[in-house]
Amino acid sequence: MKRSELILMALQVPLDFAMLMLAGVAAYYTRFSERAVAIRPLQFELELEPFMATVTGFAIAWIIIYAFSGLYKPDPNRKLAADFSKIILASSTGLAAITIFIFFRGEFFHSRFIVLAGWGYAMIFVFAGRLYMRSVRTILYQFGLAQKQVIIIGAEKIRDIITSAFDHRKSLGYHVLATYPSFSSAAQKKIEKMHKSSRVDEIIFTSPKAQPEEALKMVEFCQSNHITFKYSADLFSTYVTNMS
Repeated sequence: MKRSELILMALQVPLDFAMLMLAGVAAYYTRFSERAVAIRPLQFELELEPFMATVTGFAIAWIIIYAFSGLYKPDPNRKLAADFSKIILASSTGLAAITIFIFFRGEFFHSRFIVLAGWGYAMIFVFAGRLYMRSVRTILYQFGLAQKQVIIIGAEKIRDIITSAFDHRKSLGYHVLATYPSFSSAAQKKIEKMHKSSRVDEIIFTSPKAQPEEALKMVEFCQSNHITFKYSADLFSTYVTNMS
């Protein structure tokens, strides 16, 4: 994975923590708002400072739950829908943990509304943070930064379609370094040289009807050089399985 992707992934952790803290503040002020007090008068006192100290502990615990849920796995191609479902599941797990904590230590919390509101705000704010990071990544792509360096090999027609799509849609995050009709010895030497000077992130294979020997040779080359291998889905799927 590119260094820029690792940096963005690392920044996601403090951003999620900030969103969880913000969710706690929003839940606190929602409960103490005039409208909420008018509906249900306060029967307890809760200062903001000790409340936020408790929220900090819960936020750290939720970050750990998010990590175990796979929300910080290095996968730049993960869909937002997958992130959202994991956020809901992980946040609900965090809510369950808070409920258990309150059950045994009831003196720390006296408002179920704050807990439920914090859970709802947490899901909204954390997902908003994910959208923000996606926007930052897209902006970087538009300026030609943090793009994955790819080489396309295979059938000319499909190769040209993919190359054109990458050139016209910078937001996809791909920059085509070179294209080759086949994975010949000459092409392999050029790719090796290119990989040393400017790291090749992915090789995209667009010849589904190519000889299996060529395909397997390319797969072996990618594995030995830590290059992601992708292919245009077609009859090639009958040759190779379990690949992205």
